[in-house]
Amino acid sequence: MPKLGSHRVLAVFRRAPLLVWRRVRRNWWLDRTCIIFLVTIGIVFGLSYYFMNVMANVASKRSKLIEDALGTRYTLPDVFFEFIGAVELLWMTDMFDALMFVPTALLVAWHERPWRVVSRLLLAWGLASLIRITTVAITS
Repeated sequence: MPKLGSHRVLAVFRRAPLLVWRRVRRNWWLDRTCIIFLVTIGIVFGLSYYFMNVMANVASKRSKLIEDALGTRYTLPDVFFEFIGAVELLWMTDMFDALMFVPTALLVAWHERPWRVVSRLLLAWGLASLIRITTVAITS
């Protein structure tokens, strides 16, 4: 014979899909304006991310050509490198980048306006890519 408490727990689990579906219908709706805005942001982000990788390849080729022509490689000085020293743990930067996707995904899933979060994330990432493109172009 089931206890009263277990009956309530089972009822909550039966209602959970309904609650999730209500939340999805309420928060994840898209109208025409929102779709156009998200597509535009996606195009800007995609182009900036693509050209960031292209610029990194161009800078690599250009620095190799200059090194071959001059016989030496000129680099910008790193002012604080003496204080920090060589870093052997470059895998940690990738790990922390990957770990930041978990709270971001949770924020997008539970935010009241998830498309606003996604659009701001893509815009910030796209602007960071444009800044990196400019920096790589100037310093290579």
